[in-house]
Amino acid sequence: MLSFDKDPKIAEQQMHAIIFSLAAFGYIDGDFASSERDYIRDYVEELVRQRARDAVGDDLSAHGATIEKW
Repeated sequence: MLSFDKDPKIAEQQMHAIIFSLAAFGYIDGDFASSERDYIRDYVEELVRQRARDAVGDDLSAHGATIEKW
């Protein structure tokens, strides 16, 4: 799994770059299939959870609303 910069602004830029790249590759054949969208959504969700674990530790139960917002 990727690790993001500790600076939140830089980490956000890194996340934007990942999302842009995934979307570009998903649409490269001219058809952005629902399976590709699902993959990108699931992958980004896992990246957000990993970022949360890096920030607050392994117990994310108290931070569910914040994670969903991210």
